[in-house]
Amino acid sequence: MRPGLLIGLLMCAGSIGLGAPAPSNPTGWRFPELRFRVPLTIHSGLYLRENCLVRWPIESKALLQTTGVDGPMATNSFRVVAEDSPGEIAHLFVPRADGAGELRWLMPGQLDLLSTRRIWVYFDTHSAPGVATKSGEALSAAELAVLLPDEPTNLVRNPGFEIADPGQPKLPAEWLTLASGDSTGTVELVNNPRHSGLRALKLEGVSGGWFGVRQEHIPLKPNRLYRVGVWGRADAANTNELMCLRVLASLVNAAGKPVSLQQAWIEEAHAVSSDTWEHIQKRGLMMYHSQVKTPPDTASCNLKVYFESDASREISMSGIVYIDDVELVEVRPQDLVPGVSVETGKTEQGGKAAAEARRD
Repeated sequence: MRPGLLIGLLMCAGSIGLGAPAPSNPTGWRFPELRFRVPLTIHSGLYLRENCLVRWPIESKALLQTTGVDGPMATNSFRVVAEDSPGEIAHLFVPRADGAGELRWLMPGQLDLLSTRRIWVYFDTHSAPGVATKSGEALSAAELAVLLPDEPTNLVRNPGFEIADPGQPKLPAEWLTLASGDSTGTVELVNNPRHSGLRALKLEGVSGGWFGVRQEHIPLKPNRLYRVGVWGRADAANTNELMCLRVLASLVNAAGKPVSLQQAWIEEAHAVSSDTWEHIQKRGLMMYHSQVKTPPDTASCNLKVYFESDASREISMSGIVYIDDVELVEVRPQDLVPGVSVETGKTEQGGKAAAEARRD
């Protein structure tokens, strides 16, 4: 697939407009065998879009309520056309389930900045005789790879601490403890509190420098943009109400030495409290610019998650911090472009339904 195609990807999300169908027999009905259609207006925002990936979340029950007829939805009846184009949009991915899902298609052509494009989504129910079963032409492997992924691959091993070390069941597999200066403490897998899954990791100790966990030799690519993140919260019994939690990826070359930019890293830190889970996330390469890519000799990184002393007041921090769902992922081109807005109009009724209404 051409690089320009990836750069032009966009995420679209719109709510389904409820209410009775618009008056029957609307003009320009493309598919007479289908009874219903919904208009979508796509707004480009401040970006020029080309060959965009459009994502429209749907819920079959809510959509059928707008038609006034019973289901179930014929998910293989969906057709997508642009008002300014005579042809059907071919590259279409339709959710298989009759329920919550997401209709996705590759919208050909260019959408200028601060412009709109009107799209029609046609559909019907299984109760309609003769409903067509085509749901878009077959996709190539490259196009399917663009349409299907929701999130890039997390490069962290055992990121949610779900797997215990076979030799030390209270400790997570793939992780080692980290301490600097006169820091001391303990690490333990716990069931609660947790952000997701079945487990989180409890860090308890006194930090005169750093105390936490680390994971080494995570493969990275040169000239790429990455983001790091972790979910964390403090324990209510902490001596200090807020704990300073940090996530840091130190970049190294094939020889295991710091990359050519010397001490290059991607990091983020802020205080976490006992009230709720906080998401700490950073994109880019700190020290230079948040959008700088990894240096040409980057081969891997060493990842650290820890709480640290308050250097501004030269005091140690003691207490408990819980961490979960550590991530280190490559930032895709479409993640750099803000999503556009989509307006969903009222469901219209036409085709055979309009003809039958006229006969009645």
